[in-house]
Amino acid sequence: MSEQAHSDSAQRPGQPIAQPWTWTVEEVTRELDVDVRRGLSSRQARRRRHTYGSNHLHETAVRPRWRILLEQFKLVADVPVEGLADARSGLVARWCLYDAAEH
Repeated sequence: MSEQAHSDSAQRPGQPIAQPWTWTVEEVTRELDVDVRRGLSSRQARRRRHTYGSNHLHETAVRPRWRILLEQFKLVADVPVEGLADARSGLVARWCLYDAAEH
């Protein structure tokens, strides 16, 4: 993609870059105001941390494998129950229609 196309689609500060995987290293470093050889100054790092937050991922609780397996059995057990409920509803409706037709 040409530099002109990137400059036309430049984002406001704090907004994600559109399709960053199509940009060259030079385009990204210019857009983010970073020197690849020196990195960020302490001041720039503090400012960005304040603006965007810390650069880390939050861990999520890991479900144990036995719980995942148990949940699979629970899902399989729910299917026949739902099927019985549907069948019962159908029988009640049919009985009501049959009873109404007789009277």
